[in-house]
Amino acid sequence: MGKMKDLLGDTELAPLQQAATDVRDLAKEFAADWSKEEAQEPTTTPVVETEEAENDNPYIFQPQTKRDEVPEPMSFATLADRTFLAKLTMTKYSDDVTDKAASAELATLKHASDKAVTVKKKLLPNCSALQELNNLCASIRSEHLERSMAWEDRGARLVPDTNTFGYWAFARESKSKHAAAKQKLGSQYDWALQRTHVELGDLYDPSLYLPKQEVLDKFTIEFDYSDVPSGDLRVIDNNDEINEEMAVLRDEARDDARQSHARSLARVGDKAWADLLDPLCNMIWQLREENHDGSIQGFKGKFDDEPIKPSYKDTLVGNVVREIDLLDAWFLQVAKGLDPNMDAVVSKVVRVVSNFRQVDVENLKEVTHLRQSTRDFALKILFEVPKEARDAKLHKTLRQKQTGAAAERVQVLNLAP
Repeated sequence: MGKMKDLLGDTELAPLQQAATDVRDLAKEFAADWSKEEAQEPTTTPVVETEEAENDNPYIFQPQTKRDEVPEPMSFATLADRTFLAKLTMTKYSDDVTDKAASAELATLKHASDKAVTVKKKLLPNCSALQELNNLCASIRSEHLERSMAWEDRGARLVPDTNTFGYWAFARESKSKHAAAKQKLGSQYDWALQRTHVELGDLYDPSLYLPKQEVLDKFTIEFDYSDVPSGDLRVIDNNDEINEEMAVLRDEARDDARQSHARSLARVGDKAWADLLDPLCNMIWQLREENHDGSIQGFKGKFDDEPIKPSYKDTLVGNVVREIDLLDAWFLQVAKGLDPNMDAVVSKVVRVVSNFRQVDVENLKEVTHLRQSTRDFALKILFEVPKEARDAKLHKTLRQKQTGAAAERVQVLNLAP
């Protein structure tokens, strides 16, 4: 400061001294405020944020919660809030009929018993519109089963609320396609009817044919929606004696309803696992290395050592992903907390399937490493499937003729420990 005083006069030095004093005062105030804020901040904040981030990560396996933290089993009302019931009703017309006269004639010609021979004929063998409409009905029913889960043995099926808009869109599109296909059949029916006597020859019988409108009326489609039963059974009466008797009946009915409810819940989960095993076993079987190295399919040419690509469908992966998505919707959304152990298993399966959810099936036919890793992930999922579900599927498959897909499924199921 002495050198500065020599260079500057008192007049010029005064403002600089005041500025330095102001800066020091501001620094002291800032340091005091910082100390207060630091003292008020909890030291555990960064740790909490890290834990939350890990808990939110679906790829990190989380240990099960303590038993006293498990939520209560799902009630009637909870299930009703998270799902609805959908029932698909369809009727159709089939032109396949049994020709008794032709059956008897063939039996006589072949020296066979009348009961040993049955001749079936198609009344409209070349009516493509009729075949298309019947195929459409089959595909609509198949997709209805894919988009819903088992509830009743026949009739209504369970649709999770996460699939609500997708199911409604499917129903609307199905009705539109069904109406268009009926219209096409109506435009072709008369022409096809005129050719049947030529196509069937001596098998032609005009008394077997229906008018066009009757055939069209046989094709119907209807989607019915209803709520899942809430289990709310009430008795309202002013007579005390009747109320006491009815209360006993009400309690018995309520117990029966709850037992039926529990059986239905269990059946939904069991059927969901069973539906997964069919496409999963097929995927594991198709992705065997011997199916791609030429030992089964062969090679392109006599002098060409390049293996022939297998011919599995583009839906090989998608069918598995679809069934796991239904497992996710049921166990981790609709019925979450009903069985905590099962919730943990499904969570792990959902994480595993994310490794091949977007895999291109055509790439599986060519890229060995991708194919092997995808098959390994599929095997991990198979090993996570509850043993009871695998054993039930194996027992059911062993009752079938051991050829084709049934024989393949048995070999794959036996890979599980």
